[in-house]
Amino acid sequence: MVSTDLSQSDVEPVSGPESTAGAVFDDTATRYDDLESHSSRAEPDGAESTPAFGAAFGDLLMIPWVDLVANPDNIRSHSAPNPGLVANLKADGIAGLLQPLIVVEHPEQPGYLVLDGGDRLASVEEAAQTRPDLTHVPAIFRPDLADKATQIVTMLRTGVHRRALTSVEEAHGVEQLALEGLSGRAIIQRTGLKRDQVKDARTVAKLRSDTAEKVTRRSLDLHQAAVVQEFEDDEPAVAQLLDAAERGPIAFDKKAAEVRAERREAAQRAARIAELTAAGVPVIDSDVLQASGTRAARVSALLHDGEPLTGDNHVGCPGSAITFDRVYDGYQETACCLDWQKYGHTNRYGPNRPSGGPMSDEQKAERQLVIANNKAMRAANDVRRTWLAELLKRVKLPGAARYVAETLVSRPQFVARWMQKDAPLLEELLGTSDGGGGRAVIPPSANDARATVYAFAAIAAAHEHEISHDTWRELNRDAARWLAHLAALGYDLAEVEQRVIDRAGAADGSAEPDGTEPESGVETSAEAGDPETITEPSVGDDEQEQQL
Repeated sequence: MVSTDLSQSDVEPVSGPESTAGAVFDDTATRYDDLESHSSRAEPDGAESTPAFGAAFGDLLMIPWVDLVANPDNIRSHSAPNPGLVANLKADGIAGLLQPLIVVEHPEQPGYLVLDGGDRLASVEEAAQTRPDLTHVPAIFRPDLADKATQIVTMLRTGVHRRALTSVEEAHGVEQLALEGLSGRAIIQRTGLKRDQVKDARTVAKLRSDTAEKVTRRSLDLHQAAVVQEFEDDEPAVAQLLDAAERGPIAFDKKAAEVRAERREAAQRAARIAELTAAGVPVIDSDVLQASGTRAARVSALLHDGEPLTGDNHVGCPGSAITFDRVYDGYQETACCLDWQKYGHTNRYGPNRPSGGPMSDEQKAERQLVIANNKAMRAANDVRRTWLAELLKRVKLPGAARYVAETLVSRPQFVARWMQKDAPLLEELLGTSDGGGGRAVIPPSANDARATVYAFAAIAAAHEHEISHDTWRELNRDAARWLAHLAALGYDLAEVEQRVIDRAGAADGSAEPDGTEPESGVETSAEAGDPETITEPSVGDDEQEQQL
């Protein structure tokens, strides 16, 4: 048991007006272990003191952290150092720890059992490696919590009694520090927040009150709230982002990438329209060309004196104009004539009259589906590769060796195609830039498990190189197998990515391809090295352009 002689113990009771569970010291630079050791305790009715320790119910003690033992019955799965707290402790010593631990006497060995504060203890242990003066930690002694059931109740209550700061509250705190004159560097050093967190907080502080309320109600984190602020002037975009946040962080990142791409595309188109207008070139809406009885037409569907018209040879026509067609990969600038019959042109595809007319509702719906899914797939590709880059930082990956082996033995064609090129995407996924022409070097210190991760990274790069914005339209078993494997590793599939898996599953007569087991009955390509893909028919650009 612990020494019964307080005079020979390293435990220092700290009491007085400040010695309560919510101890606050006016001078934050004061070291806890420099405080005067004196006692003026007040014990609640029914609470027994513990003379063996010279401490009573609720006393704030300074205890050597080496005498503290993590509770084996802790309902939290594990304790780990808090990076921000570690930074505070390294900078300010024990004064950087603002919340005492809660402890009881250990029932089986000398020392104390920690009921609340496992992460704080782990943080002190880590910080003490470079701060040898970190020897003691403040702890509240609670002898009334000695039995196991009461300890479990206490652990549950500590979670119930606390409410974490919302992202908006955290942002307001950072903004107030900035208004007090603290630089970004000082805020980082004094709070333990990371640089990106401080940057995001300054952004979130700009949110309007109504948007801040929505962000708080949906429990967005600091980074997500900063993204919402980026699009605060676009209510539909904000609504899409808030809805995506409820489906998880990966779904949110995909929607953010999609919305950013739309905004970037719209800005580029607006700039080009302004440039054309300034040059005196009329710009007409593409819907005008689909209207019944229109006199305007795309020049690609016209002849003049029997010769096909192009954007270049039509420039001198008084009816020369430009439209922007929505195509599957963005917008396409298309030359038009405002009145093709008036200016002596003829229809190159039929009689000298409009040959097409408006698209049917079915054609419009198909076209809109392709456009929307291409955008969604492009955004998903970006987010998935960012997720992969984080995954590949791990020392080992479950199932990596088997997946690499199965791929090289059963499905090597796409890897061979990738290897013929300069290892595209490998440096991007591994976060390296060694000037090796896209290839990476495995460091000598890498053990077998880490070397397997490098091999998995090469397979990942080969897969990702094969996946484009329109992969969702194909029967692509390699892509389906890859996406299913990532889902098994914890990746949150977007709806458009799930379509790739569903298509392969439907073709094979199963729900979805197995992401971890080799496929059976693999069909061989007619020509070695060709991708095993079958593309859906679509409404082509040429067909669209033939409609005058």
